[in-house]
Amino acid sequence: MRSNSRKIRQQIMQVYLLNGLEAGCLIGIVILLYALELPSWFQQDYRILAIVMTAVSVVVGLLFGRSKWVGLKRRLFRAQAGHEDSFDDEEFRMVDHSGTLYTGGAWLLYREGLDCRIYYRNSIESIDPYGEHGGKRVKVWLSVKLQNRQDLEVLGYEAGNPDAADLLAEWLNPVPQKKVCRACGAPNDPDAKYCAWCGSLLD
Repeated sequence: MRSNSRKIRQQIMQVYLLNGLEAGCLIGIVILLYALELPSWFQQDYRILAIVMTAVSVVVGLLFGRSKWVGLKRRLFRAQAGHEDSFDDEEFRMVDHSGTLYTGGAWLLYREGLDCRIYYRNSIESIDPYGEHGGKRVKVWLSVKLQNRQDLEVLGYEAGNPDAADLLAEWLNPVPQKKVCRACGAPNDPDAKYCAWCGSLLD
């Protein structure tokens, strides 16, 4: 299974590769159209030039993609420093259909286009959603207060699920599950040692 970092890297490189290829093809077409107005003995040289410019555009796109990935990789590395839980080993789930926020076991992933940010759950002080509800989509702003920083980081996105804010709050502060007694099957408080119904010792 590929790591999350490799998946992000592959997506970035694909986007810049396609952008470079698209730009190269447009340049090549312009050169070929210009060559049609020239004498036939010049057209062969311009065909070669069109191929060269297309290849150059692809290479430039890959270089820009690599530069984008190197900067993003440094940011991800700094965010993971000092934490035992690995970002690469996480299995993320979309909070809603917007594809912007993803929650894992210990990490929150924020994606907007090719920009990615990750936040360790235990280092987030609070997530405070606020915004206006309108139509089928909900505009949600998340104020992320990091414990090791003085500033407030604000993330804004258009959620595809009206319950996105509640899902995030539940992820940040999960409700402890009740202990079920093996003897009688009754639910008990999470911190209970003995069953309130039959008195059996709880695991």
